[in-house]
Amino acid sequence: MKMKNLEKFSGAIKRCVAIAMASMLFATTGFSLDTHPVKAQEVSSSADKIEIPEISKDAFKKYKKISGIGANTILGADFTYYQQCLEWGKSYKNYMSQSVDNIFDYVKSQGINTISLKVAVNPTGENAYLSLENAIKTLKAVKASNTNLKTNLVLLYSDEITYAGTQNLPADWEKAEKEEQSVTRVESAKTYTRETIAKLKQAKVLPDIVTIGNEVNWNFLGITDGEGWEGWKAMGDISALLKKEGVKNAVSIAAQPDAASVKYIVQKLGYASVDYDYIGVNVYPDNNTNSYIKSLKNEVESCAPDKQLIVSNVEYERVNEANTANVYTQADSIYNLLEATIDEKNGVHPVK
Repeated sequence: MKMKNLEKFSGAIKRCVAIAMASMLFATTGFSLDTHPVKAQEVSSSADKIEIPEISKDAFKKYKKISGIGANTILGADFTYYQQCLEWGKSYKNYMSQSVDNIFDYVKSQGINTISLKVAVNPTGENAYLSLENAIKTLKAVKASNTNLKTNLVLLYSDEITYAGTQNLPADWEKAEKEEQSVTRVESAKTYTRETIAKLKQAKVLPDIVTIGNEVNWNFLGITDGEGWEGWKAMGDISALLKKEGVKNAVSIAAQPDAASVKYIVQKLGYASVDYDYIGVNVYPDNNTNSYIKSLKNEVESCAPDKQLIVSNVEYERVNEANTANVYTQADSIYNLLEATIDEKNGVHPVK
């Protein structure tokens, strides 16, 4: 599957189910999650039938609790589509098809501790769901739920979802850079960050974590000259702004073919004085995903022992070998990924 197709759902039902299924999977596995955030994919259109889960609390007893999870472990779910789902009258059910009255209480009860939201600069049309206004509404709802859920805001620095090969600059920034020689994309990014933080503080919903970019592949803000050095420096400046506000930082990188390449990224982040707490990787699963994650985790721990590696986004099909959509297939996939991701150091190592 192509990267863009994984992020871009084609209709109202698909977008809403992404949230509902994410929380359902957390229920099925019966343990805390270390991936941040896990976003389950909806039933594939190729599936010829949907398998109904067992109406039993014992349906997933085969999954044993994974050791290594601690107070500093990130346990997340992506709620970017939540406001759009509310507009469409979406209701939520758990994996036993029982109605969920308060989705935040529910995900909290299933071990989730962090709600993640992606935000674009000036999203329009089919990207309107990525607005800061929508994110603020959800952040307020999380706060009002009194669940003590943490929040993570992913700033895309684009008008749309960004991917490894497409870090498109916001249209207004691109125009300003062309028409006004004194306005650079780096300056626009820093101004945007300050203004966004101000709006969040005014709404009294400053998140616990801000992720700088999404799936950056040495091309933050679309800068590729000089191995993207000006982009790395921009990340450093932005992280300093966020730290001044008392917000933890994460950087979201694209998965590299070779896990050892993360050492290069960590090196560049260090040279650019990026003061980050978490380094997240977006994963597009294949048969080698779990072994890759284990290798990546070891590489990060060897060169950045005071940082935490997190899976910042992953999607799994709900289709088994018999072309039947069911929750068990996803539960197996996510459980195996968690086992690959979590160890004592990853789960409980204090974040400075």
